[in-house]
Amino acid sequence: MYGGWYFIGIKADDNNVPNDFPGFDLSKHPDPKETIRNIALSHIDPFPFFDSKLIKVDDERGILAVLIPESIEPPHITKDGRTYRRNGEGSDPVAENDRYAFDRLSDKSKRFKGIVEDFCQNEIVISEAQSKQGQGWLEIYLMTYPLRKLLIDDFSREEYIDSVKSLLDSQSTVTLLKEFGEGTGNIPFNNVTTSYTSIIFRQTRPYNLKDLTPTFGWFVNGNAKIIIPFQYIDLERLPKIYKDSKNLKILRESLSEEVTNFRIIDGFNLFLTFILILAKYYELLKREDWNDKLIIKYRIENCRRSILFFDSKAFTEHTEKCGIPVSQKNVIVIPDIWSIDNFFTISFDKFNEVLSYDFVKIAMSLGFHLYSFVGAIAKDLVQYSRRL
Repeated sequence: MYGGWYFIGIKADDNNVPNDFPGFDLSKHPDPKETIRNIALSHIDPFPFFDSKLIKVDDERGILAVLIPESIEPPHITKDGRTYRRNGEGSDPVAENDRYAFDRLSDKSKRFKGIVEDFCQNEIVISEAQSKQGQGWLEIYLMTYPLRKLLIDDFSREEYIDSVKSLLDSQSTVTLLKEFGEGTGNIPFNNVTTSYTSIIFRQTRPYNLKDLTPTFGWFVNGNAKIIIPFQYIDLERLPKIYKDSKNLKILRESLSEEVTNFRIIDGFNLFLTFILILAKYYELLKREDWNDKLIIKYRIENCRRSILFFDSKAFTEHTEKCGIPVSQKNVIVIPDIWSIDNFFTISFDKFNEVLSYDFVKIAMSLGFHLYSFVGAIAKDLVQYSRRL
């Protein structure tokens, strides 16, 4: 309800005042931080956030100090179906039986979800010309969790802004898939605008500042808003990298005279941009020593009658088996609006591991429902990245 401290290895008197610090036997509990985490994970829902630190009394004994901040996801229910609260200064919690207090906990959780929803809004307006052309894009919203834990010093100073731009513009090496090697690339941003709480980096073209271009919004609390416009393939004027593509020739024949009614999204380009820009976000947070959780939400706009294309044998096999994967929706939210929380929560140390799987969710939402398609196109993806 209010947060607090939990200590293991300290003796206290009847008034909950510590009077001895014997610690516990480290030989019996060699990894107490992981032990307490697993206990909480299997006994409390939703899993509460906390920080823990082992303080050694000597080589054989230690004290575990656990800091639990005030929760923004209450009520937390234990395995026995109860919700507990602290009883004044007492050391033992008591089961909650006050309906008013329980409602307050639920209201706090609703406010938290409202904060997330308010942040996950696109504030960039697309130009009228691009709107008429049917330009689509992917929005990515990332929030550090617990909220309000990170506040970046010197955020508005010119030196800090320059350092962020330098990091974004630098080359990054990312693992496309472990079994198929790494790719190297960067997404330079040539336009920077600032406010008191955010820095917006954009790729802009001269005299076309209103066009929707790759955009990275970096906030003082470690949050980010990312816009990735789709790059389309013109079947009548193929880009150099696709001049000899047999898959595109097959796709053109399949679409026949209706080719102008569809937009062909360059799937390889989208995947690489997605991986590279999120790798930059990871580097920025790592620089701030962030090691807690992240909230992630995706939104795809203006994607009806779009085809997510990969110049890969896997794409041909998919179309032969299931037909051409065409998006039937114009707006897609991941996770969808019917989910309980309407966002994903992951550990920061797992962030890079889930990126490929998150892209699978995006591809499936656009109609490409072969779940293992990332592995199937991986070799071609690596070749594509090396040709760029």
